[in-house]
Amino acid sequence: MGDSTHKAKQGQTTYRVFLAWLLCALAWPVLAGNGVLSLSPDLYREQLAPYLSELEDPQGILTIQDILQRERDFRPVAAYVEHGFSPSIWWFRFTVKNVSPAEMRAVIETNVGYFYDVQAFGVKDGEVIRHEYAGLSRPYTSRLLQEPHISMPLVVPAHESYTWYIRLDSRGHVIFPATISNYEGHVNHLLRDRMYDNLFYGLAIGIILYNFFLFLTTRQKAFGFYAVHLVFAIMTLSSSDEGSLFEFWPAFLDGYQYLSIFIWTQLAMVFLLMFTTEFMGLEKNAPRLAVINKALVGFGFAYILLIPILPIGFVTVASMLLSLAMVLLAIGESAWAWTQRVSNAALYLAASFILVFFVFLVIICSPVFGVFNNTTLAHYGLNIGFSLQMIILSVGLGRQINELREKEIETNTELLKARLKEVSAHMEVNEARAESEAKGRFLAAMSHEIRTPMNGVLGMTELLSGTHLDKEQKRYVEAILGSGKALLNILNDVLDYSKMEAGKIALESIPFDLHRLAHDAMEIFSAQKRKQVEAVLDIDPDVPVVVCGDPTRLRQVFMNLLSNAFKFTESGQVSLRIRAMERNEHSIDMCVVVSDTGVGISPAGQKHLFQSFTQADSSTTRRFGGTGLGLSISRTLVELMQGQIDLASTEGQGTRVTVRLRLALPDEAMLAGLRGDSHGQASEAMQPLPGLSVLVAEDNPVNCMVVEGLLRRIGANMVVVPHGQAALEAYRESPTAFDVVLMDCEMPVMDGYAAVEAMRILEEENGWRRMPVIALSAHLGQEVPAHAGFDAFLQKPVSLKQLHAALRPYWQSHAQP
Repeated sequence: MGDSTHKAKQGQTTYRVFLAWLLCALAWPVLAGNGVLSLSPDLYREQLAPYLSELEDPQGILTIQDILQRERDFRPVAAYVEHGFSPSIWWFRFTVKNVSPAEMRAVIETNVGYFYDVQAFGVKDGEVIRHEYAGLSRPYTSRLLQEPHISMPLVVPAHESYTWYIRLDSRGHVIFPATISNYEGHVNHLLRDRMYDNLFYGLAIGIILYNFFLFLTTRQKAFGFYAVHLVFAIMTLSSSDEGSLFEFWPAFLDGYQYLSIFIWTQLAMVFLLMFTTEFMGLEKNAPRLAVINKALVGFGFAYILLIPILPIGFVTVASMLLSLAMVLLAIGESAWAWTQRVSNAALYLAASFILVFFVFLVIICSPVFGVFNNTTLAHYGLNIGFSLQMIILSVGLGRQINELREKEIETNTELLKARLKEVSAHMEVNEARAESEAKGRFLAAMSHEIRTPMNGVLGMTELLSGTHLDKEQKRYVEAILGSGKALLNILNDVLDYSKMEAGKIALESIPFDLHRLAHDAMEIFSAQKRKQVEAVLDIDPDVPVVVCGDPTRLRQVFMNLLSNAFKFTESGQVSLRIRAMERNEHSIDMCVVVSDTGVGISPAGQKHLFQSFTQADSSTTRRFGGTGLGLSISRTLVELMQGQIDLASTEGQGTRVTVRLRLALPDEAMLAGLRGDSHGQASEAMQPLPGLSVLVAEDNPVNCMVVEGLLRRIGANMVVVPHGQAALEAYRESPTAFDVVLMDCEMPVMDGYAAVEAMRILEEENGWRRMPVIALSAHLGQEVPAHAGFDAFLQKPVSLKQLHAALRPYWQSHAQP
């Protein structure tokens, strides 16, 4: 290549390109020849480098016609094409020959997504018969294969050969890890990459939302800065590595795809410094370092504004140097803070060294150095290191919450003493009510935002569990599914709490079997607990079997109380006893007692036990888990039922929770209806719904995959559209083609509310039959079905069982017209 290129490879490789280089897993470097690549039915996936020859175009002026005249100037390449930083245009040549008696189809792919411009010329007998374009200089939609990596299809007729010339303009680091695959190999490789990427990005998005949630809750800048840093770091990875970010790139910004990688990188580094300053309290512990950070942050923002107008060569070098300086400064500050025993400095330093360690592993496992032959670790090592770094720093932020809580308690104690002398009890009640309402609105909004990605995580995991997996993979999937369901239970508690705070809980009054409800609740926990714990259910004979009330909410109270009892009882007994107190013609007073022989609660812990997000002490959460919402929700539900709940406990001996309720008694008409319903409700196994035609309107790609997968599992036919306008057009064109519509409520172009309202107008104007429309939403849900004519409601995340139960009535109507 020459001395100039060699020096550029040592000193001018940019930070962005260095990051992308670390994420490319390639074959071991060996000396390569310049043979002909034979296409046969045995082809699955093969490295292209052994068949490549190359030609450098320093001025970038050669055309394909010029190249065809310089065949002798091409030279064979090594098994790994890597030329460091080079401003030249590079041409690569290879010949493919179809040795089979049938036409062969293959895909040429490189797992690098940041190339500025790539052109491929197919030549036969000296004539260009095909010309393909790709790269960041062109719109994503212009690619023949719209995939994150640069991919081009290849079709060779039987017993014919083509010579392909690839013109590569990298505008930076020249690396060309190309492979050729048949369609099956290409799709399988792409699906595997997508699965691993989805797991990584799912974890990252969860941590980002977690930190945003903490920032909005605590108003601490460290959480917000870290969340924004992660956003831009993920954007950098997803654009400089596989290029998946540009799938969603707006068309009017197509000219800035390449420069955007530098912008995301610098924004990630700027917010990393801002996070470092807040996380380690540098303004208090090291004011001079804080001033240096602020100056570098200001310089970083100014540089970002200049990136679009600076020469690209200067931008690549300057971005690398500035990013490296910021990273080294952050690590150096954490090391200094650790020596000064600054809180959380050790975790920050540990997270940094773990990431550096995995960067080192990626380097020695990559084909450039060839120390270890581990392309999987070379490709995914940085994602693993980055994931561990995120988890460790999130743990540090969690510790910071406890410290902030302790300081807040001390501060609030002093403030409360002063306020008690100045503010009347009436004003304090009003303030508490206003804060409670704001908290309820906030938690409801957050629950909605978190449920949307949770639908993708749980849905895709449930679909993955139904595929062919080996034992280890099945264990991993079951662990993910169990953790996701545990997180969903916490979200449900938070959602119930927000609905109660907002005053949106409405109780119903229907006849139900109280004995069956109590038996089912006890059976759930007794079946899961160890044999050392005896489960006792004792219902007084005077307690009627059928009463009137809200069975769903009463079951929730029973489940919360029994969950606590079994959770804190290692051995002994947990009992649920129901006694009849007083009874008249229309109602009955009952006493429900849940008692255990568990660890008990100290008198100090009992004072705060019914408060939201509170447990007996901090060790309770660490040892037994939980959100601290169960008793708070139970007390609110009991009070809504005009009842009363009391707790008595002795530390080391057990706990006794007493609930006093007055429930209405059903009349004969209600009892008759209940018998009829019970007679007609036979448990049915989940059976396929063949022939059911479903129109699905969903804009989120992951949620589309989830719904499609679930519908396939139950045997339904489907048409998927990306927004409400497309759903309306499909319905207008063929109003009898579908049996039911699954409509997401919030979509671009036209949302679900407007779409279903327009459908109802069409039905009224044309005299069509009413099309059943089921709403899909992450909102609360009670008000959704009635809005604009929805017939039913499914709350995300949607499970296979829920979807089957919602669609079965319409399949029965379809099967029996």
